[in-house]
Amino acid sequence: MSTPPLNGYPSVEQYRDRSGWLTAFGIFEIIIACVIVGFIGLVALSLVIGARVPNQPAMPWRMMMQVVVGYAGASVFFVVMGIGSIQARRWARSLMLAVSWLWFLGGAVGMLVYAFMLPRMFKQTPGPEVPENVLLIMTVFILVIMFAIFVVLPLIMLMFYRAPSVKATCERRDPVPRWTDHLPLPMLVLFVMLAAGTVSFFMMAFTMPYVALFGRFITGWIGTVACLALAGWWAYLSWGTYRLRISSWWATLISMIVLSLSASFTFLRGDATKMYTEMGIPAGQSAMSAAMLRSPVFVGIMMLGIAAYIGFLVFLRKYYGPAPAAQAM
Repeated sequence: MSTPPLNGYPSVEQYRDRSGWLTAFGIFEIIIACVIVGFIGLVALSLVIGARVPNQPAMPWRMMMQVVVGYAGASVFFVVMGIGSIQARRWARSLMLAVSWLWFLGGAVGMLVYAFMLPRMFKQTPGPEVPENVLLIMTVFILVIMFAIFVVLPLIMLMFYRAPSVKATCERRDPVPRWTDHLPLPMLVLFVMLAAGTVSFFMMAFTMPYVALFGRFITGWIGTVACLALAGWWAYLSWGTYRLRISSWWATLISMIVLSLSASFTFLRGDATKMYTEMGIPAGQSAMSAAMLRSPVFVGIMMLGIAAYIGFLVFLRKYYGPAPAAQAM
């Protein structure tokens, strides 16, 4: 006969202890952080090498800063998650589960975008013409690597952290209620998305400040102010989402609809070349990037993503209110 649960948490007989696997995944997450730090070194190395190559345009400093800051933030995140996983913390499991969902879904959409963009990018890159079969091999190689990193890896993380035995192990080893326990998993996913949006807008304000506003690209110091304002608004939405306030649901839904319509109209009607040029991107690359934004495939994928996001918000309506029902994660 199995031993009854202690203090409401599952007993060892109900679920196998996964402390060893949690430690292994935690170490792996710290290794991921080290690899990301290595990418920062590669960015610095590419700048040094590029400066010595004649007639080679250097990476715009704003883009470089955004890449470096983004990599640094990701490395810190994986170190914290790795330590939390090794210690079997409930918050670490919940956050990794939410991030793995976003990582997997974002990676799947990114694969569609890059499958469309890569061949065109290779063909329009300045330099000697590359044979079609070589372009095909390069495209397939890059897509396979991206598939492993952005689809397979998060899927493995997702399957591990959502396992009932992993949840039970964290609850036994970390019996103290944590801040993530307040939110059902779908709401935690939305909270992470809004919090990431807050950080992204704040970074953009000082690296690549621009806002798509119904046919115009707002850049320069006005773009910086606009990005800071959006960062503050997204922070407000994040807090309201964490508190499960119905007013935050309405504000998030309306904000997403307005921003989506604004971005779609701007990419279709506006001149993105000016935006890229002001960011320091060479004129040839600016024109190529702007043309891709107006392509039917890119616009179609963007529209599907917007529709999915709004549908997700509609689905989450049931979790809001003064006394939402407790939902298992």
